[in-house]
Amino acid sequence: MLKEKTPERVMFPKPDTEMKSSSSILCYKFVDKFLPSPIFHRLLATCVSRWPIAQRKSENQIFCGCCIFRLDPHHELTVLFKEYIVFVQVIRFGTTEKTPSVEFCIDVKEFITKTLTNIIGYLGHSLTFEMSVQCPKYLGYRVDCLIPLTDLQGNEDFSCDFHDDIHVFRSQDVLRFWFQKEVSQNKYVPLELQYR
Repeated sequence: MLKEKTPERVMFPKPDTEMKSSSSILCYKFVDKFLPSPIFHRLLATCVSRWPIAQRKSENQIFCGCCIFRLDPHHELTVLFKEYIVFVQVIRFGTTEKTPSVEFCIDVKEFITKTLTNIIGYLGHSLTFEMSVQCPKYLGYRVDCLIPLTDLQGNEDFSCDFHDDIHVFRSQDVLRFWFQKEVSQNKYVPLELQYR
């Protein structure tokens, strides 16, 4: 029923400013490169029952294949469907805290993972998904630069070759939002790294 396409400002956001920071982009990549749209629609419906839809100028931010949710006054969640991948990202607005809440990110990940698994089981599909993160060099949502969690697990640095020039980033920098739990200042321990 949603006809309006996802706006360019959502698909290809501007670089972060001092007032805005974002988590890495968590991706649910369906193994057979097939994700029936009714599964995503059910996922969105379940998310709507948990979080309010964000607004811009009194207009709900829900589009064909995407929805932005308001987690609290300082956090928003983007859930987007493109080809056979569900993209998830948490954004924080504010001047004091510089990064999104790890607790929010982990809660979002657990909720979406459980919801997708339940929907697939309820509909009787044999679909499976792998969890990946998108290369942090890209802004926006791309299907061609996903890094499987298994490639990041146990590696301090990761060399990304999705671009013309290879670049290196710390694995912890992209995993810490979704798969780590802060146990003391600047120290993290790994939680689960993959669902199937």
